[in-house]
Parts: sequence; C-alpha cells; structure tokens
Amino acid sequence: MKNLFMCLGILFMAGCTSDGPIKDIIHDKQFSAYQADLDSLERDYLQKKLTYADYLQKKKIVEEDYQKKIDSRRNLIQNQPSVATEMVP
Repeated sequence: MKNLFMCLGILFMAGCTSDGPIKDIIHDKQFSAYQADLDSLERDYLQKKLTYADYLQKKKIVEEDYQKKIDSRRNLIQNQPSVATEMVP
C-alpha cells in the first residue's frame, strides 16, 4: 500500500512539472507517420493526382507496412523476459 501511494505521488509530481498537455508528452511516432502517409494519399486522390485504383493500391501498401511495424513491436514486447522471471534463480 505504501508503494502505491509513493507511485501516485511520483506521478502527481511528474504531472505538475510537465510543460504541456499529456498529448504532447505521449507520442507514437510510427502511428503519426502512418496517419501522415494516409492523409497525404487522401489529399493526392482528392486533388485528382491519383486514380482511385492507385489510391487503393498505395493505401493498402501503407497499411500493410504499418501492420508489419506493429507486429514486430508486439513480438519484441512479448518476447522480452519479464523483470519478475529474471529475479528468480
């Protein structure tokens, strides 16, 4: 219980010392790049720089690339040993 209060106190102090909103602190660069790529594709399609078939093909490529990155990140996290198992001899 004492550890819980200490953790909450630390989180409170960290929140009080942050310069901006939490959305500026927590940032997923891969998702932001994915969104920017999709926005760019959509903008090109709406400006008639791409045909609908080209738009769908490129969108599929962007989505598959992002899914591969997410899967590799998930596999990396799942394959790391936990701290609790490292302490047990």
